[in-house]
Amino acid sequence: MGNKCELCNTALGSKEELLAHVEKYHRRETSVFTCDTCGATFRLEAELMDHLKTSHPGRVSRATVSL
Repeated sequence: MGNKCELCNTALGSKEELLAHVEKYHRRETSVFTCDTCGATFRLEAELMDHLKTSHPGRVSRATVSL
């Protein structure tokens, strides 16, 4: 399904609803998500998750959130 949140597996009715869901539940305005493997930083948790999948496949990596 194309409108499923990759972070929490919530199914949504449209792309717009998915974007609103991510903005509401997974975005942290003042937070920085940092990859503990390489130190890359991201404003959105979804961006960090994409980075982990593409840059560190098969490797378990944690993230640090700075407030």
